[in-house]
Amino acid sequence: MITINHIYNYVKSVVDDVEEIVPINQNGGSPRQYYRIYRKNKETLVVAHSFNIQENMAFFHFSEVFSKEGINVPEIVDISDDKTMYILSDLGDTTLFSLLTARTDYDLSPVVKNLCCKALENLVKMQFGTFGIIDYSFAYPIANFDETALLWDLNYFKYCLLKPSGIDFNEADLETDFQSIIKQILNNVTLTSFVYRDFQSRNIMVDEDGNLSFIDYQGGRKGVCVYDLASFISQAKANFSEKDKAFFIDYYFELIREYVTISKNEFCKVLNVIVLHRVMQTLGAYGFRGLIERKKHFIDSLKPAVANLESALNRVKESYDNELQLNEIERVVLSLKDKYLKDETTENCSDELTVTINSFSYKLNSLPTDKSNGGGFIFDCRALPNPYRINELRPLSGNTQEIKTYMDSKPETNLFFENVSNIVCMTVDNYLERKFNNLMVSFGCTGGKHRSVYNAERLAKYLRDKYENIRIVVNHLNSQNW
Repeated sequence: MITINHIYNYVKSVVDDVEEIVPINQNGGSPRQYYRIYRKNKETLVVAHSFNIQENMAFFHFSEVFSKEGINVPEIVDISDDKTMYILSDLGDTTLFSLLTARTDYDLSPVVKNLCCKALENLVKMQFGTFGIIDYSFAYPIANFDETALLWDLNYFKYCLLKPSGIDFNEADLETDFQSIIKQILNNVTLTSFVYRDFQSRNIMVDEDGNLSFIDYQGGRKGVCVYDLASFISQAKANFSEKDKAFFIDYYFELIREYVTISKNEFCKVLNVIVLHRVMQTLGAYGFRGLIERKKHFIDSLKPAVANLESALNRVKESYDNELQLNEIERVVLSLKDKYLKDETTENCSDELTVTINSFSYKLNSLPTDKSNGGGFIFDCRALPNPYRINELRPLSGNTQEIKTYMDSKPETNLFFENVSNIVCMTVDNYLERKFNNLMVSFGCTGGKHRSVYNAERLAKYLRDKYENIRIVVNHLNSQNW
């Protein structure tokens, strides 16, 4: 077992002016640990730790290749003798994802759209500019994105999402659908390149001058290049508009025409089926981290991801015009929709009071409707201090510790919550006495990301601590925009 002392001793053996080593918060599913190194000269570095030496070696090799090709990746300052720790240049905390989720308009601004285009340009350099240079013997856990690897991801969806969710399915029919998807992907050998595999906006860093750098590519391997485009545009919480998705598809297609020969129609067909595959893999990961490991961040991500899955399946059906039959997947998607996309406020529990607590955005006109009693409370949080106005807090949501600490420190926030909780508890007591089944409480703020989310989570915790005989349901109605 690694301890902070092990990390500190290693860092001290390489960096002679260490002032502090602080863990970097991670929402991802990787067991890899990262710490920021603060030096006395005010410079910072990052130290990473992982016991997976094969994966680390893949990262080292890919980093060397990309750097030589002029692609911005972390500089490897040092590697420990046992290859389990390594020190990197610090690329900061601003990701392309944080810029995407901070936007107030659905369509992208010219600046952010240009950054996305630059990301795709660099992606093509990684995919095709490294041809003949990358040694795929370093790839982990497998060198090729072949039938075996593609099936692994689909089984991840089956065993880590469907089964823990209690979704019924026909094993043989689902396997047939999986094989049909794999066949369509592997038919396009002309599209073979290096595949980043986790090319999404969370793994693209942006500095103050608008320069991009790339991280988390250690899972790269040889495969169909379109997979990376699919990963990029299908990231649910990036929330690209259909217009922006279409633009990036066209932009990427023009970029790769120098390297491959394929019609636009065939390109779009394979893209659509890979998007479906990618979304299913993502849901498998969310299922494992959320339903099995019980990590709330991933549980909260299931709803937008299931909506994304339905959309991806519909695109496949349209592009293949009934040539590709995925009947069992269609049935499974309907079951997932029923479980994760139904309006939880309509649930009726005859034996207990259900308090549904929502956060929403006034700007996006997402005011919730109470379908149980036709009433409930709506509290306007827009008069409270706004974390959005603080640059380092803007990308975060109201359920993070940083936002909680900031809001807790404001007297007006605590006065507001005291009044709200008194009113709500008075009603809960009355409803329990009268054996009512439902109460809805909603908090609204401008974007539905900071103040409303903070108050919704705070009230949920307060009620859970105060009452043992009520059920709490929390819905963040604009979480897809975070």
